[in-house]
Amino acid sequence: MPDLVYSDDAVNVLGRFHQTDTMLFVEGDEDIPFWEAMFDAFTDLSVKVESVGGKPALVKYAESIIAGKLHIVVAFDRDYSFFDKQIVHANVLYTYGYSIENSIVTIETIQKSIQSLGRISRKMVDKDEISSWLGDLEKSIEPILMHDICNYVKKHGCKVASNNCSRFMSSKSSHKICDRKVNDFINSLTFSVTSRERSKYARTVKSYGLSILDAIRGHFLFTAVHRFIVLYLKKLDIKVSISNESLYAAMMLSLENTFSNKHPHYEYYKASLENVVAV
Repeated sequence: MPDLVYSDDAVNVLGRFHQTDTMLFVEGDEDIPFWEAMFDAFTDLSVKVESVGGKPALVKYAESIIAGKLHIVVAFDRDYSFFDKQIVHANVLYTYGYSIENSIVTIETIQKSIQSLGRISRKMVDKDEISSWLGDLEKSIEPILMHDICNYVKKHGCKVASNNCSRFMSSKSSHKICDRKVNDFINSLTFSVTSRERSKYARTVKSYGLSILDAIRGHFLFTAVHRFIVLYLKKLDIKVSISNESLYAAMMLSLENTFSNKHPHYEYYKASLENVVAV
């Protein structure tokens, strides 16, 4: 989808045209349900959410908000922007982690999605197994994250984490990351991360309250979850074909049904959304 950019005057009347309190612009179509859910959870504002088709167009809107030319709200994926100078304004929102996927993925949403996609009782889904798998995943991908951050910060131009975890899995029939494959891949890169750099990156990530699973690329994380769910159901002799779109829909619905103050990102979104100003 090409970037969608309105003139400032046109944008400022869109909310009235749609008979809503404010307009919310996001990067992509997949962001719309997530941010609608966050506004429903934490504000009484009626919003019309539109995708602009990419970050560059959204940056232009954010800059116009800062300049006082636009009276709207924009929501970004955080990406690795905590290593840059972020645009700060009450109406400029960011995801807690790398993208919306990092907030959608929890033990509860994985459990609910397995239940709904497999059409099985929740008693057949072991939450401890999900928790253990997520813990193992977090440990295994830490080197990938550190090198991906270094690649971003120093502009090496390499593909590190990318948007798919498959290359790092032990096999096509496994949902476990292979440490040997991770090490082999890292050794094949044209750059390395010193222990000092690694400590610096880790401190920065931690200073924002982020875990490894929060900071890793959202699509990378989602492909790992996709693999886990498919293989979990296969273990129960349930063979299902799950598209990325179906998984997203199931996980998003599960988030809406389980989202509460027990969610690790709840307070962050609560504070962010309560500061939004509708003009």
